[in-house]
Amino acid sequence: MDIINITCGEIQSSVGFLYVILPVLLNHTNNPDCEQSWYLQDGRLIADPSEPQTLSDPATAVKSDRLVTSHCVNLKYEIICDSTETPVSHVTAYRVRNETAVTPNSEIQTPVGFLYVILPVLLNHTNNPDCEQSWYLQSHFSHVTAYRVRNQTAATPNSDDLNEAYSDQLWWLLAVFIIIFLAFLCFLLRERIFRTLMKVRSDDPQAVQESEQLNAPEPEV
Repeated sequence: MDIINITCGEIQSSVGFLYVILPVLLNHTNNPDCEQSWYLQDGRLIADPSEPQTLSDPATAVKSDRLVTSHCVNLKYEIICDSTETPVSHVTAYRVRNETAVTPNSEIQTPVGFLYVILPVLLNHTNNPDCEQSWYLQSHFSHVTAYRVRNQTAATPNSDDLNEAYSDQLWWLLAVFIIIFLAFLCFLLRERIFRTLMKVRSDDPQAVQESEQLNAPEPEV
């Protein structure tokens, strides 16, 4: 079997997408002992050059050496010649690639689905009973996948202790702020406080008498 890899742009024409058989097979196309068939990738017959009026989607026209389709798809061409002189049985697979609209996730697509493989450096941890593995979807599909492995034995800080320590720090900061505020307030009101103390002292007779005795001159001897 021959495999022909082509792009949709290479086979696109004004009438559709044109698939041409290999030149080495042209000599067999006019042999009445040969049967030709065109199939989709899933094996469904869509065209037979011996019956050009019988076509199935996406085939639109067929000749002995070519097939025209309405859209770009993977196809398989088969020719079988039962002649006893030169028996021929040949299959040609056409693998097309759309350059303008690449199929998403084609790199990880397999016959059974889409295959995601973890990094080789993590393989040693997959059999560790202390490791948990999880697969998550993202809000928007992306080829990039984040892998998270969490070890249950790894100690993590207690959230209650962290909250208590944070609360203590807030109380200390508040106390320091209050002390600074009171000191600043006393500094601004120092003159008023001093005058108030002096007024209270002047209103006390005993304090006034003691002050006069201290200020009186000493008698001469």
